[in-house]
Amino acid sequence: MNEFNDFYFTLVSPEGESIEFSIRELLDYEFSHDIPIQSYTKQVKIEVMKDLISDIEKCISIIEKDENARLNEV
Repeated sequence: MNEFNDFYFTLVSPEGESIEFSIRELLDYEFSHDIPIQSYTKQVKIEVMKDLISDIEKCISIIEKDENARLNEV
């Protein structure tokens, strides 16, 4: 796999529990746990990555919108 910057993300549950992980750890987990699938195809891996990217882009959009609203308040 290509090199990643191993930035860590924190996910906080509604109960206040937190989990820290890097993108590499997330992908390793996604494709290494035991589920009754013969093997992951390249297309399945691509779809998982696209979904992850889409989620990250949504988060960026929300942060940008919040930041722009904050800047316009001044």
